[in-house]
Amino acid sequence: MPVGHTLERNLSYGSIHSLVGVLSVILAVMQPFGSLLRCAPDNRYRPIFNWSHLIAVIFFKTFINHRFVACLLLALYIATIVIFITASEVLLCF
Repeated sequence: MPVGHTLERNLSYGSIHSLVGVLSVILAVMQPFGSLLRCAPDNRYRPIFNWSHLIAVIFFKTFINHRFVACLLLALYIATIVIFITASEVLLCF
């Protein structure tokens, strides 16, 4: 990918869609590994686990800093799931 794209090109639908897709896949792949690394509350490595969660919360809190935005994202997620399940059930009937 060439360096020095314009702001308009970097904010285009294709660029943003690609970035969100890559981020989603990375997070989806990391999540099972993170659950394997979870330690007991009395483990000596628990501070590392707690700090990693703190960093994640701070990072995502900057994206969702208003209750309305968080509720809107949750509603959009639920609506998307309902639409896909409904569409899948309808397609099974044909």
